Formats: sequence, structure tokens, C-alpha cells
Amino acid sequence: MKTQMKFQKILSLGSLIYAAVMFVFALSFLTGDMAKLTHAYTDRHMSGMGVSAQSCIDLGQTFVTVMEIFAIICVVACAVVYITSTNSRRNYYITNYVVSIAVSAVFAITALAGIILTIVVMSSYNSLDWTLLMQVSDMYESLDRTDAVLSGSQVTFILSFIVYLLSICVALLWVYNLIWKIKLMKGEKALLEGSFVQEAA
Repeated sequence: MKTQMKFQKILSLGSLIYAAVMFVFALSFLTGDMAKLTHAYTDRHMSGMGVSAQSCIDLGQTFVTVMEIFAIICVVACAVVYITSTNSRRNYYITNYVVSIAVSAVFAITALAGIILTIVVMSSYNSLDWTLLMQVSDMYESLDRTDAVLSGSQVTFILSFIVYLLSICVALLWVYNLIWKIKLMKGEKALLEGSFVQEAA
């Protein structure tokens, strides 16, 4: 039981920290090369494609808003873990079961929303004709610089998939923790009942 209790304490703290990480990531989603290139595309209105670029920016801003909300919900859920002492109880009660399931569900739903929105934004972003950016010579030192930036423009999406896949891992760890706790509690109860029977005999 000591190992499990140590695990649940680490999981509780780790989940809270990771919820904060997701919030920071959502805030920083529209930064770096993706933002620079998309805004440059929009400002130039090249070949009438500025509207498409603006749509991509709008989708990115939607991602930020929605995922910030989900991250805050995750932080609140983790705070409830501490309020109900789910992080430190030796024996779980109904409230602790509910909280554990709720935290797992919140992280899983956040992951699902994050992955879906990432795919939507990435699809819009990749549909733009980025070869036109090579015409923006005043923004880059050389064509090589433009190629370098374009080749790294998928980093944001890769990071996003990693962040939200790890959120699924957090959700699964809460399920694992709950199953582990239930098994140990049943084992302890069986031992106590067996000891009681022996004493009564």
C-alpha cells in the first residue's frame, strides 16, 4: 500500500503541473514560425489567398481559447484532488472514486479536443500555398532562410500532438491508480476479515 500511496501523490502533483503545462502551451500556440508566416501571408494578400490565411489564423485563435479553458478545467480538477485528499488517502470513499474518474475523464476529453483542433488548424495551414512566401524577399535574408523557416513550420503541430497524447497517458494513469487502489483495499479487507475470524475462533 505504501508504494501505491507514493504513486498517487506523485500522480496528483504531476497532473497539476501538466495541466499548467497545457495552459502555457495553449497560450503559446500562435507564436513562432507559424504565426510569422501566416501573418505575413495575410498581410500580403497574395493572389487573393489572404482570406484563407486569415481563416487559418482564426482557427488558431479558436484553438488557443478553447484549449485554455480545457487546461483551466484540468487545473481545477487537480485542485479538487487535494481538497478531497484523494492524493493522500489510504482508503478511498465514494468522493475519491468520483474525483479520480472525473480527473481521468477531464484529461481524456482535453486530449481529444486538442488533437481534433490541432488536425483542423494543421489542415487549414497546410492548404495555403506557401511557395508564394518566397516572394516576400524583404522579410528574409535569402531564399535559403525562407526554405529553412518553411521546413520547420510543422513543429507547432508536432508539439501539440505530443502534448495531448501525453494528456491521454495522464488519464490512463488515473484509471490505473484507481484499479490499483481498489485491489489493495480489497486485499486489506480480506486480511482483516481473516484475522478477525482467527481471533474469534
